[in-house]
Amino acid sequence: MQNTKSAISGDSVGTFQVRPIVAQEYKRVMKQDVDLTNPAQNQMIAQWYLQDYIPKYLTSHNIPVVPNHIIASYNMGPAGFVTGK
Repeated sequence: MQNTKSAISGDSVGTFQVRPIVAQEYKRVMKQDVDLTNPAQNQMIAQWYLQDYIPKYLTSHNIPVVPNHIIASYNMGPAGFVTGK
């Protein structure tokens, strides 16, 4: 069995290294249970996070929604990117 936990990100799970807090937000917004260890669901959540959640978050903070901001937000978390922490 493949190890789906990240040694770097602590609690990130799966191919797309989705954090459980992101899955909780997905579940809240989409009203759908998820399993981060399921590769298809892990990808689905990562795609939602990149294409929907992060752009809305950046827009709400008057930050341009451009690829480098989206990728940095994915890696740092949107709040981390916005605050620089």
